[in-house]
Amino acid sequence: MPFETFKTDEPLQRRAKKGPDLDTVMLFGCSGFVVVALVSWGLVVWPFFIFTDAHELRSLELCAALGMLPACVFGAVASRLFGLSGAAGFLGGSICSATFLYLRLQQVMAFRGVPETPQPEYPTVWGWLIPLGWVMASVIVIVLFLQPKEYALEANPPSPKPPSPAPDAGDAEEAETEQKA
Repeated sequence: MPFETFKTDEPLQRRAKKGPDLDTVMLFGCSGFVVVALVSWGLVVWPFFIFTDAHELRSLELCAALGMLPACVFGAVASRLFGLSGAAGFLGGSICSATFLYLRLQQVMAFRGVPETPQPEYPTVWGWLIPLGWVMASVIVIVLFLQPKEYALEANPPSPKPPSPAPDAGDAEEAETEQKA
C-alpha cells in the first residue's frame, strides 16, 4: 500500500506534546490586533460624541480623562496579553484616534474669529499638539509595558553549535589520558 508506515520509527515512551499550529497563532495575533485597534480607537473617540462642546477647555480635559486614560490602561494590558500584535494594534488605534482628534480640533479652530460661533478657549497650536502628544503617549505606554523579549534584538545572538563528531575508540582513550593528567 502506498500510505503505510515504513516501520522504521523508534517506539516512544510517551506521546510527544503537540505545540500550537501556525493557523491558530496567526488567527490569535491578527484578531488580537484588530480587536485592540478598534477598542482603543473607540475608547478615545466616544467622549467627543457625548460632550460636543469641544471648544471649551473643561470639556476637552473631560474627554481626555474619560477617553485617553482608559485607552492607555487598555493599551498596557493589551501589550502584555497579546504581545507585539496587541501593541501594534494599540498603536494603530492610537494613530486613527489621533487623526480623529486632529480633525475634530481643526473643525473647532476653523471658526476662530467668527463672532457668531463659540470661540475655542485654547491656542490654535493645540489642534496638532494634542494628537501628536496622544501618539507619543501611546508609544511610551507600549515601550513601558511590552515585554522586552517581544521586540529586543540581542547584540550577540546565540549561534547554533555544530554537531560534534561521533567519538571513536581513539578519542575515548585520549579523553581518559587528559582526565588523568
